[in-house]
Amino acid sequence: MDHDLFETYVVLCETGSITKTADLLYKTQPAISARIQQLENELGCTLVHREKGKKSIILTPRGEAFLKTAQKFIELYGEIDETRFFLSNSITISTIGSLSATLVPDICNRVISRHHTKMSLLVYQSIEAYQMVANKQLDLAFVSTSSEVPGVDCDALFRLDYVVVQACEQPGPPIHTTLDRFDPKAEIYQRWNPAFDTWHNSRFGTRNYLIHVDSCNVMKQFLQQPGSWAIVQRSNLPELTREFPVQIYELLDPPPTRICYLISSAFPDHLNALAIRHFKEEAYAYSKENGLLPSGV
Repeated sequence: MDHDLFETYVVLCETGSITKTADLLYKTQPAISARIQQLENELGCTLVHREKGKKSIILTPRGEAFLKTAQKFIELYGEIDETRFFLSNSITISTIGSLSATLVPDICNRVISRHHTKMSLLVYQSIEAYQMVANKQLDLAFVSTSSEVPGVDCDALFRLDYVVVQACEQPGPPIHTTLDRFDPKAEIYQRWNPAFDTWHNSRFGTRNYLIHVDSCNVMKQFLQQPGSWAIVQRSNLPELTREFPVQIYELLDPPPTRICYLISSAFPDHLNALAIRHFKEEAYAYSKENGLLPSGV
């Protein structure tokens, strides 16, 4: 049954007047009478006595009994409406680990403050994220590779370059230099993507480093050793410099620029499509404002 029919009946019972009910609901008196008639037809019983000349209505015994049911329905509908709003403004997102410390949290905070969106943020590898977005287990995901997966839209979002960092008590301005300046055996090596790996191996060979780590968080634990150094995404500098100062080196022969992507379902659920759209718009705006959008986007 239609919510409007229940609402009209409850208001009518509270006011005791079709005229007052029409005024409160901004409807005509014939429209109110038609709703009550439709409700009675659907229930198969008479709810209201209709007597000409009387301004106030009188409920039948069945009408009095049905009032409690109608009131419960209105209350439940209100709870459903609140739940619908919560679900429609809630999204689940995943990110690859290398973006989890700065860029993605910055975007999430931006969306939360501007749209009051509730979200869950998880960390998954790109291969897992594609499958989960396709299955609608995730609404959005930040990934490191572009793949053609049925039902998944993939858009380039970040263009990320690299710098060399080295712990230093009193760092100066960024220094432009070549890799010859650094001892390969003192490198804290993180494999950012296949293109970076190819570039790195062509210059140092394989397994010619101090230690291989899989995140900046782990890297920080080793980077303070004397002489150690690492190649990091420029976007990870805020995370590193929060704990100790580092000297930044701009490479004259840097690794290939890394492109990261934002993926989403090509057929999002209607319930949270607006929240997804808001998130994507804020993500692109953030990337553009910070000079990270790939060319042509």
